[in-house]
Amino acid sequence: MGLRLPVFNRNQGNIRTAQADLVRSQAELERLELALRKRPADVFAQYESGWNAVREYRENILPETNEAFELYLESFRDRRAPWQQVILAQQDFFSANIDYVKALSEVRHANTRSAPRGWIGRAASPTGRDWWPHGSRSAARPLAGAHRDAGEHAQR
Repeated sequence: MGLRLPVFNRNQGNIRTAQADLVRSQAELERLELALRKRPADVFAQYESGWNAVREYRENILPETNEAFELYLESFRDRRAPWQQVILAQQDFFSANIDYVKALSEVRHANTRSAPRGWIGRAASPTGRDWWPHGSRSAARPLAGAHRDAGEHAQR
């Protein structure tokens, strides 16, 4: 018959458990830090890739497909090209326009995923210019039918 007395027990089991918990917590913290660094990099890469596609459509693909369509149309009028060729060129031009709008949409979605709260709606291109075709969307414009003195009365 033996009796154990906790004379030499220095709470070592609980200390080892706490140390193991600390190591696990530090590893989880490091994993989270890496994940948080990786996500913005992925979103920015998607954003930049989207802008490159938009630029390619705007500067090369759309002008080339439009020119091809116009040339085929002119050739058809001069009776040098069949109507089917004009239709195919027009389809290519329309398809390129649809793809261009899709690329703009993807850039916009990447921008909203990466923007801090309150910045959504302010999509600026990497070149620093606003991508909206008619100037800034956030510019203050009077509402149609609004009285021009309405702003002055609101300030008083």
